[in-house]
Amino acid sequence: SITSSIGVTQMYQSNMSYFIQTPTHYFIGTLIDYNDTELQLKNCSWIADTGRLTEALKTGKFNEVELYPNDLIIPRASVICAMLWTPPVPTVQI
Repeated sequence: SITSSIGVTQMYQSNMSYFIQTPTHYFIGTLIDYNDTELQLKNCSWIADTGRLTEALKTGKFNEVELYPNDLIIPRASVICAMLWTPPVPTVQI
């Protein structure tokens, strides 16, 4: 984690990839910017079908992936959980 200039610990790190769960979607992308209310991701994809989630998280293989053509902004209030993503970020629509 990173501590900001005002002493607030920031759990997110720029230029790292994340698997993000919101109430209705899963996203994978590389964090390029963030503030108190939003996360901005590049090379972002919506994981429409994970298959078996545990296996997908281990292998990085999903049943259905949709790619965003531009950066995506996700409201931080909608994030249920996020984890660092170490497999390659998906670059092919499945």
